[in-house]
Amino acid sequence: MAQRKGEKALAFLYRLNLAAERAGVYFRKSSKKREQHLRQFVRNLSDESLKETLQSHRFKKVADLEYI
Repeated sequence: MAQRKGEKALAFLYRLNLAAERAGVYFRKSSKKREQHLRQFVRNLSDESLKETLQSHRFKKVADLEYI
């Protein structure tokens, strides 16, 4: 899944979260699945400066991304 042209990063995160939940990926409970989910999000961002910023961070929860 890729970020749509003109789509805000937060909207893309919500869409990716919803798609993962519908596919049965329980990324909120498993740290390994959470890391994979966050890597997928960062890898598919279109904003290069945000991508670089997020690559250097570690997040305990997916919700922490909403505050960056």
